[in-house]
Amino acid sequence: MRQDLDQRPDPLWKEHMGRSWLQTAVIVIGVIAVYVAIAIIHPQGVCSLPGAGPCSGGPTLAAAVRPIAPLTLSDCVAEMRRWGRGGSTAVDACRQGRRQTWFRAVITNTGGDQTAVLCAVNAFGGSGNRIGGTIPLPVYIVQEPGVMWLNAHQTRTVEWFFDPHDAPQGISDAVRFVARCRRNPSPPI
Repeated sequence: MRQDLDQRPDPLWKEHMGRSWLQTAVIVIGVIAVYVAIAIIHPQGVCSLPGAGPCSGGPTLAAAVRPIAPLTLSDCVAEMRRWGRGGSTAVDACRQGRRQTWFRAVITNTGGDQTAVLCAVNAFGGSGNRIGGTIPLPVYIVQEPGVMWLNAHQTRTVEWFFDPHDAPQGISDAVRFVARCRRNPSPPI
């Protein structure tokens, strides 16, 4: 066995196994420099760069939703007028929300493309218990034909009530909503 070790071509093979610290540092610095150069040259949204943005390059939607007290009839009608609706249609719609759970949603398209918006929320009670999940946020109410469109970098605020057919029974006990919005893949036109 001793003879096998002595017959190695390089008796100092252990010392030559790894790279020197200087070689390793040069390689690491080179890799970082290439990555930074690519990140500067490529626009945001390039999938191959970690942290560079969404892979689709399309719109990114952010939303903050919180419960609010029901709007008065006059404030509700004013909200409907802001959306381009008025008259008896506004009054009838606002009367439907009298005993419903209301919300204030601020939705922003942080991307560069116009998009139609779909949102849903998870509702949580005071003790942190989940009251309901994936509850549709009726943002479609703001524009005909039943879809909210956001231009690039546009923010829109909606004060409205949850559809009682979509919301769980105890949604009125919600103290916090966590919203998730996405692009509507097939909006009505």
